[in-house]
Amino acid sequence: MPIYEIRESEAGVPVLPVFSTLNDLIVQLGDEQPWVEVEVQSLLRIDGRPELVLDPVIDGAADRWNAEISAVFIENFKKRNGRGV
Repeated sequence: MPIYEIRESEAGVPVLPVFSTLNDLIVQLGDEQPWVEVEVQSLLRIDGRPELVLDPVIDGAADRWNAEISAVFIENFKKRNGRGV
């Protein structure tokens, strides 16, 4: 099951950023951003999901994924899911 990253909109509301191209995702969230391609219909079926925002512009001061953050995320994910490191 994919894990989706929720971001805060300019209005302070939680949103699910959705990107139409991999390049847009990399520009907005960083080149180490873990990602998965899914059909929009599957996103619409998420219970309690936040608003979907297509190709959002992420605040320049917002956190971006880098190699260190990505490695920590993967290590923690494996530990939580019983897959070792």
